Amino acid sequence: MDLITLRESIRRHEGSRDLPYRDTVGLWTIAIGHLVDDDPLPFGAATVGDVLDYITDRERHAQWLEDDIEIAIKGARDWLGDAFTQLSEPAQRVIVEMAYQLGGAGLAKFVQMRAALVAFNMGLAADCGLNSKWATQTPHRAKELMATLRG
Repeated sequence: MDLITLRESIRRHEGSRDLPYRDTVGLWTIAIGHLVDDDPLPFGAATVGDVLDYITDRERHAQWLEDDIEIAIKGARDWLGDAFTQLSEPAQRVIVEMAYQLGGAGLAKFVQMRAALVAFNMGLAADCGLNSKWATQTPHRAKELMATLRG
C-alpha cells in the first residue's frame, strides 16, 4: 500500500492542530485526528503544564500518526478479512482512511458497504458510504473517498 499517499490524504482531511479540540462527534482530539482519550498520560504528569507539554509535542504528533495508521490498517484488514487484500490499492487506502477516521467500532456499522466490498461491487459500496451518517458529518471527505472507491 502506498503509505505516502495515504498519509498525505489523512493529513489533508484531518488537518493538524496543536491544541485539543472536539471533533464532529464531540470527542477530544489533537494533532492529526488523534483521540486524546485513547492516549494515557505519562507517569508523573502532575501539572497542567506537564499535560500540555505532553500533548503538544510535535514529535509525539508524528508518532501518533504512524501508530494510528498501523491501527487503521489492522482494523481495515480485520473488518474485510481476505477480501481486503483483493481490493485495488486505492480501494484499500479508502477503507484504511475510513478506519482511521471512524475507528473499528465506527467501521463495523457499515454492514451493507462491507457486503458490497466483499462482492467487489465498488459502485454499491460507494453508494452505501454516501448514504450514511458519516457522509453527512464529513461530506467533502466522504464524496472524495467514495469517488476514489468507484475508480
